[in-house]
Amino acid sequence: MSKHHVVFGLVLAAWFAAPSSAPAQDATSSAKERADRLIAVLKKSDATRKAKVDACRDLSAIADPRSVPVLAGMLPDEKFSHMARYALESIADPSVDAVFRAAMGKLTGRLQIGVINSIGFRRDAKAVDALVQLLGGADSGVAAAAAASLGQITTPEAVQALGRFRKAAPKALRAVAADASLAAAERLVEQGRTKDALEIYQELQADTWLPHVRLGAFAGSLAADVEKGPARIVQAITGSDPTLRAVAIAQLDSLKGPGVAGRLAAELPKLPPDAQVLLIGTLATRGDAAARPAVIKAAKHADASVRGAALQALGALGDASTVPMLGQAAASAKTDAEKRAALGSLSALKGQGVDAALITCMSSAPADARPSLIDVLVVRKVATAAGALLQQVKTGTAPVRAAAFKALGKLATPKDLPGMLELLVALKDDSARSEAERAAIIVARQIPDASARADAALAALKSATATPARCSLLRVLGGIGNGKALATVKAALKDRQSEVQETAVRALAGWPEPNALDTLLGIYRTTDNRTHRVLALRGAVRLLEMGSGPVAQRLRTYTELIRTAKRVEDKRLVLAGLGSVADAATLGAIEPLLSQADVRAEAELAYLKVARAIIGWAKTEAIAAAQKLVKEAKSGSVRKQAAELIRSGVAPLGTPTTLSYSSIVKAAYGAGRKMVDVTAKVKKLTAKGGKVTLSNHNALFGDPVHGTPKELVVTVIVDGKERTVKVRENTPLTLTRKKRK
Repeated sequence: MSKHHVVFGLVLAAWFAAPSSAPAQDATSSAKERADRLIAVLKKSDATRKAKVDACRDLSAIADPRSVPVLAGMLPDEKFSHMARYALESIADPSVDAVFRAAMGKLTGRLQIGVINSIGFRRDAKAVDALVQLLGGADSGVAAAAAASLGQITTPEAVQALGRFRKAAPKALRAVAADASLAAAERLVEQGRTKDALEIYQELQADTWLPHVRLGAFAGSLAADVEKGPARIVQAITGSDPTLRAVAIAQLDSLKGPGVAGRLAAELPKLPPDAQVLLIGTLATRGDAAARPAVIKAAKHADASVRGAALQALGALGDASTVPMLGQAAASAKTDAEKRAALGSLSALKGQGVDAALITCMSSAPADARPSLIDVLVVRKVATAAGALLQQVKTGTAPVRAAAFKALGKLATPKDLPGMLELLVALKDDSARSEAERAAIIVARQIPDASARADAALAALKSATATPARCSLLRVLGGIGNGKALATVKAALKDRQSEVQETAVRALAGWPEPNALDTLLGIYRTTDNRTHRVLALRGAVRLLEMGSGPVAQRLRTYTELIRTAKRVEDKRLVLAGLGSVADAATLGAIEPLLSQADVRAEAELAYLKVARAIIGWAKTEAIAAAQKLVKEAKSGSVRKQAAELIRSGVAPLGTPTTLSYSSIVKAAYGAGRKMVDVTAKVKKLTAKGGKVTLSNHNALFGDPVHGTPKELVVTVIVDGKERTVKVRENTPLTLTRKKRK
């Protein structure tokens, strides 16, 4: 399409989008009567431009030949020529073609180009000679339009003229000649004249044409002759034209039929490296196993990019038989990229027997390659590999043992736990100890009965005599954290071996459950060992922060820890934990520390944190605390944040809320992820209309999250739609049930 045609097309589109001014009664009038009225509008000298444009558009829909003379008279008019052509193009009468041919010889410039475009649109074969004459004219725009129209007409004479024009066209019009020829070839294919189309396509693939022309011609030839498509693609791939080679490879996915992949793969060694990479990628996308032998061979190519592409492709093309080759490639890869490609393909392989082949490959691979292959087993989630991994722990090098233990943590099941613990006890060095301990903890936690999770470790501990083994088992028990484990680790605090004692203290300091809090407090209160005291304090504060027990009891414990702390660092640690207790009483526990210079900064931050946390349900105490900080805090940042808290807290919080509803859908009470379903209780309470007043320790719903501000989330139906209301503690909520109309 020429530039001029595009411009006119845009103008037409703008005009076509305008609403018609034709009267509504035209819908029921006869077409003849409507045409007469519209023709009359065009003949009126005083009709508006819009009226004439609308008339042309409506005449296009009617297509009455009687309108041809008046429309023909409008062709020389700059204002109406394009709309007149639009109306004429739809009229299936030979007189229109005669009008256009006559106008083409009289008009010039843009108007002539428009008429030429209309001739091409109507494919008027009688205009070919005149169009051919215009190809050699001085106006390049007219010549371009003539070529485009010849490409639409496609009579033998038009096709021959385009052929001559392609050879003789000046440089500025070569692209126009090519575009017109491509359009002509496409029309020829539609007409069944495939031979003529292929001649054009073949000529336009010459390297004298621009790349986009050659690519279009090549793609057209494939569509024109489907049976010879594979041969053409192979020819392009093996040819010297890199542009055609790239598009040929891109077309491979569209090729169908048996043997295509094999034929293409056979050409692989003949190509340069960059083309091999492209072809290998396409063969992988096709997923045809017939290409596998050629791709396996390419994995040993001298070029690194080809090797990498082949190794990656085998993830889609390979099967169990490919595993040894990929394993060897991963072990002997010359670059990290090749190693990643081989391992990635091992992870992606599908089919029966792949997992078993991988286990065998891992077990027989060189020691330095086994950790990576073990990782592949983890990625593939090969649960059947547990036995082989246990064997690697027994016989492998230190890195292999560590990798095997790590994998067991993800692949083993509780039935494998005794064997894992046995190997843990037998370890002679510490290289894999931490991975072994973590794996044992992970597998033990899979046991459904929480009370039985420590049984295997306890049994192993009874027979363990070496100190490193006993310490490992104590750490495993510490990771399990149930009651049986706690009793054993607590007893180890009195062991004669100091290393065992310290391991027990450290296990307790990292205990996952609050049940170790009293034991840690006991260590803190009684030990003379400074390290043990610090560890116990850290562990106790961590468990206190988990929110175990009533707030009052936690505050008493924090107060004791603050009072008995001997180091400034310890006081700061306790203060950090104390700031997480969101209760008004916490402010009283922190307040005395605001005057202690060594911990004042931490005390101010903790004080502010508590005030911010409780303002939703203890506004008075929170605002008072913020005011105190504004007046007395040494930290400018704390004073600023406290002032902001006061401003944000001025608006009434906990304002009574009344909600009329048709039905209650759901109600939940709690905080964060700990929301308890209380739908039945709320429905019962509000069956006849009632109030829900929440408190810090709610008697109606209990206290699902100790010491944490909670909320009631109620979803109701209001006027046929769901509505959700969130109410914080100490907020009166009245739910009034509407009567059905």
